Amino acid sequence: MSYARALEAVELGKYHVAINWFKSLPAAQRDAKSCALAALAYFKSEKYEDAARLYDEAMRAAGVPDPDWQKMKALAEANALAKINVEITKPVYFDAKTLLKPP
Repeated sequence: MSYARALEAVELGKYHVAINWFKSLPAAQRDAKSCALAALAYFKSEKYEDAARLYDEAMRAAGVPDPDWQKMKALAEANALAKINVEITKPVYFDAKTLLKPP
């Protein structure tokens, strides 16, 4: 699979395809663009810790920090810290009749 196909998969919302493509790349072929694309796929999949790690890796590979990647890394770190991807149960409100009725 190529970068273009992985990009297309992300655009179509098939984030797992792009993530698997990135995982299959040998370390020597993981450049800044591929790291950033995988980071975006992880971010969209709500795997924020992995996204932050890969945005950092992308910026190191590029040599110069990309402002968009810096923003996305900061957002991914904030989301990971806030545990924004952890689903909480909806509150259940009880009414007095249900609680006080005999068994």
